[in-house]
Amino acid sequence: MEKKLQRAIDFLELLQLQRTSAILEYLQWQGEADYSALLIQFPKGNIQRDLERLVESSILLKTEVYYQPVYRINREKLERVFRATAPVFKVSVGIDVVD
Repeated sequence: MEKKLQRAIDFLELLQLQRTSAILEYLQWQGEADYSALLIQFPKGNIQRDLERLVESSILLKTEVYYQPVYRINREKLERVFRATAPVFKVSVGIDVVD
């Protein structure tokens, strides 16, 4: 149980990081993007490390198109997370995150 809880905490911490949330916002707007486009959009920092962490946590899905990694948001995973965490936010801070 502790391991599962720690994974959930790590997942939520990853979502709140400025770099990773910027990547997610960009992919939300674009739908999907290949590695080159993300590297151009986010030239500072270690974009490859951020992408790897997002893929490892299943927030992003990664496919290969002509040997080029292409990334898109795993909407099903994010929806499950938001549904699971909504009651916590509503009780602890009075915020209703799901309409």
